Amino acid sequence: MRACQQCQESFTIASTGRPPRYCSATCRKKAWEARKMQEVVAVAVAKAVAAERRRANRGNETRQAPDIRGNETPPQATAPAPPAGPQQTELVMPQVFRNPAALPEGPSIRKRRRLLPPPPGADRPGPETG
Repeated sequence: MRACQQCQESFTIASTGRPPRYCSATCRKKAWEARKMQEVVAVAVAKAVAAERRRANRGNETRQAPDIRGNETPPQATAPAPPAGPQQTELVMPQVFRNPAALPEGPSIRKRRRLLPPPPGADRPGPETG
């Protein structure tokens, strides 16, 4: 007889093979789910503690003025230099797209090709191979 590690009920052990730790597949699955839940909780707690420590460390940062000796003059504050070039470029659309009325009127290129007479020599057969 052996006690189940999940439900603590006693169960009989087979005479061969490795002795089981759980009385049934249901208890084995419940134990596995409990272990996974403990891992998830542990990870969540660790992340929360790390985030809290980061927040606490940010508050402790103090910026101290550099030590100025009596015979030194403090450095002059300078204004930041303006950025070189425009910050945002404006895209310029071609005139054709801004004014759709400027497009040529009439049949399309394909229709114009069909309407044009064939070029000279187009009706002649090509060179004979033989």
